[in-house]
Amino acid sequence: EKALQVDSQNPEAQDLLAKARREAVRSRELGARRADVLYEEGLAAYTTGQAATAAAKWEEALRLAPDHARARKALERARAGVSPDSP
Repeated sequence: EKALQVDSQNPEAQDLLAKARREAVRSRELGARRADVLYEEGLAAYTTGQAATAAAKWEEALRLAPDHARARKALERARAGVSPDSP
């Protein structure tokens, strides 16, 4: 972006910035998918009595996707002693 401030028509800088933006979007998408997998792994762990493992999975999911509502709710419910997947 700084290079474009100096020369807004610099094709190399424009190309690199476009690539960086595409990579950022791709990274967010991959993080969201991985967070979904971690959420499901957490549920599986919790149902087999592995509460600490489940919490670690959900915390990791939230690190990758801080707005992952299901992981946040599951973690909060598990910490409160309520089944994370109950209504």
